[in-house]
Amino acid sequence: MPTEQDSLILSVFPPEITQKVFRHCLLPQYGPAGPPRPLFHRWSPSPREAPLLLTQICRQWRDMCLNAPDLWTSIDFDENQSIEYLLTSLERAGNGVPLSLRIRASGSTAALVMDMIIPSIHRWQRIHLILPAAELVRLHMHHFPILEQLTLCVFEKESRMTKPTVIQNGPLLLYADARTFPTLHFAGRLHLLTTLRFHALDTNQTMATLRQCPNLLDLACDYRNPYSPFFLEPPEPLELPSLCVLKVTDHQMLPFLATPNLERLHLQYTSRNENGMEIPRDAFGSFLTRSGCDLLFLSINTKEMPYSWLMADRLRPANSVRHLSVTVADEQDFASPWRALREPSVLPRLVHLEVRDPAAVLNTNHIMLDVLRMRRKHTALEKLEVFFGRRTVGGPRMPRAAVMQALRKLAEKKGLQVRITARHRLASSYVDVSLFDNFDENAVEYTYIPTFEA
Repeated sequence: MPTEQDSLILSVFPPEITQKVFRHCLLPQYGPAGPPRPLFHRWSPSPREAPLLLTQICRQWRDMCLNAPDLWTSIDFDENQSIEYLLTSLERAGNGVPLSLRIRASGSTAALVMDMIIPSIHRWQRIHLILPAAELVRLHMHHFPILEQLTLCVFEKESRMTKPTVIQNGPLLLYADARTFPTLHFAGRLHLLTTLRFHALDTNQTMATLRQCPNLLDLACDYRNPYSPFFLEPPEPLELPSLCVLKVTDHQMLPFLATPNLERLHLQYTSRNENGMEIPRDAFGSFLTRSGCDLLFLSINTKEMPYSWLMADRLRPANSVRHLSVTVADEQDFASPWRALREPSVLPRLVHLEVRDPAAVLNTNHIMLDVLRMRRKHTALEKLEVFFGRRTVGGPRMPRAAVMQALRKLAEKKGLQVRITARHRLASSYVDVSLFDNFDENAVEYTYIPTFEA
């Protein structure tokens, strides 16, 4: 906290110099070039941080702060605060500086908030709005000349489906997230957009959106109905030459993409039905062949997927993968990837294997251990991570003592780096407890397991 001596030193400078010093006191999330603020961050600025802290030192500093609009460009508002607070914040920001807004409101408060902030829409630079869908649609056909970051979240789940909302113009847009707002569309080319997270209702809409974003680096597409009744002819595969990270909720999107520079692929399945619109069983392999990418990381969430997907013939085309992460749901899910990995020709360059929620490890440990021994001897496997998530009731399912002992032997005698983690609950919070970890070449075993609520 600034002292009285600091105040006296700064008082000899012209106000313009002092205000520049104040700008350097802002935390990154309040400054003009800061990153998007995380969802868990508090809503309102703290009186222990700049700029509010600076107004409490002396009258002179308070006057200089209140007469510096660029100290107040980042505004947080929660519906628990008064509308007067938002009005005061907008007044302090003046009329000529870019704005960063993070708003969370519902009901009549949301409507009133939108009435207050829409007149300044031409000054929006970084926006994070959590509002009812009926209020978000008021952004339809507006121009956003300096918008760089956009996050739209629907406050009420029942109001997600609404009329289309078009972002008319966003030439400076770098980041966009609208995964809970499925009717958002973009008009015009978005050459600077590098990160896009959105909800797709059908393939035609998805392809139309992606064609506007030729320079994407990171794409997450939440697919819910990939084949709408109005889908007549499959579109030609769209090439995204810059894309490095792709996350989709269904492999049914893969036949329509080509990504020559893809490095990380996340697949999360939402349906066990493979027969929709005759999707080829080799969609994954065809996608990799068509793209010709050097895929390094592959994540597969099998909680809701066809069990046959993790057979060896499905994984074999991904021969460049070095890190495989598999999230499994039951015994059949767990056994499939291990049987596939028994063959050294499947993922021959695999160095790092990560298995999450392997509840069936209690019953299929012999398969897992046999595969690990084989791959440690004949392939490049060096690291194994096993994560036991918390069940609905009680703590996580723990591995048998024999399994733990066998994994310790692999770590000590075969040089395999092993990390085993279990998630427990203490009071109202979750704690990840390490059961065994020699990733740093110093084997550490934790035997203390905290109590948890049933």
